[in-house]
Amino acid sequence: MVFHGQFTGEVHFILTYISSDYLITRNGIYYFQRRVPMDVRSHYKSYSIPFSLKTRTRKIALRAASVLSFQLDEYWMTLRVNQLASIH
Repeated sequence: MVFHGQFTGEVHFILTYISSDYLITRNGIYYFQRRVPMDVRSHYKSYSIPFSLKTRTRKIALRAASVLSFQLDEYWMTLRVNQLASIH
């Protein structure tokens, strides 16, 4: 049996773990950087997406990276669905 508090904690841990993989720092400023998947790479000029989070605070950077990562996943899923629809 999973209680609401346990589930929320697990989701937060997973999002924090995933988003921290995409964080880098330069001169104390956090940046989000994520590799573009091969199947959607034709839509990009670069193999990765770097983006300044404009913060020196890790907690804020983790939240921002989680949101950006989620938004990218949604966008890439849309691109994949459109590619499949154009094939059929």
